[in-house]
Amino acid sequence: METTQGTSYETLENGVTVDVAVIGGGIAGIATAAKLTVAGQSVAVIERDRILAGVTGHTTAKLTSLHGLIYAHIIEHFGEEHAQQYAEANEAAIDDVESTVEDRDIDCDFERVSAYTYTESTDGRQQIEDEEDAATRLGLPASVTESIDLPFDVEAAVRFDDQAHFHPRKYLLALAQDIPGDDCYIFENTTATSVEDGQPCTVSTENGTITADAVVVATNFPVFDRARYYERL
Repeated sequence: METTQGTSYETLENGVTVDVAVIGGGIAGIATAAKLTVAGQSVAVIERDRILAGVTGHTTAKLTSLHGLIYAHIIEHFGEEHAQQYAEANEAAIDDVESTVEDRDIDCDFERVSAYTYTESTDGRQQIEDEEDAATRLGLPASVTESIDLPFDVEAAVRFDDQAHFHPRKYLLALAQDIPGDDCYIFENTTATSVEDGQPCTVSTENGTITADAVVVATNFPVFDRARYYERL
C-alpha cells in the first residue's frame, strides 16, 4: 500500500447494463474482470471501498501451491483425483500470472523462488515427509530439506521449487487500468446490497442497479451467503 498510488474510480450513479457484473475489487475480482474484457465481454466491477485495498493490498504477496500441509489431507479426505485438480489449478495460476506479466510487460517484482513449510519439532518430521510424498505423487516440485535460510534451526521442511512472489498491487493496478472503456467500468465506494438471479440478473446497490447476464461474487467473505458459510469462517 505504501509503495503504490491510491485509486479514484467513480461511484456508480443510476445504473448500467453489462454482460458480467463482478462484485469485489480484490485479486479475484480484478483478475476475472481483466480476462473477461480480453474475451470481449462488457464488465462492471463494484467495490464497497477502494479496489485492491483490503486483503489483496495487505497480502504476503506469495504465489505458491504450498499451503501449509494440505496434500496428504486432501488425498485422505477427498481422494487423489481432487488433490490432483487442486495441485494443477494452483500451479497453473502461478504460470498465468507470469505469462500475464511478460505479455503486458508489467513491472511488479515478479520472481520465481522456492517455498517452504517447516517444523522445529521432531514430532512434526513425519508430517513433513508425508506431505512431500503426497505432493510428489501429484507431480508437484516437492522435496524434504533440513536447511533453510532462517536465523534458527529447523527439524525438517517440505520445499516446493519454482514458486513465486510479486507485488500484487503493482500487478493488479496495471490490469485494472485497462478495464474501463468500451462499456466496461470500475465503480468504487459502491456497495452491493442484493443479487437477484434471472435473465438478466440484477445487482442492487445503494446508488443504482447493475443489470447483467452473469454475476461473479468475488468478495473475500461470502456476502450473499445462503449456505451460511459465515459460520465456518
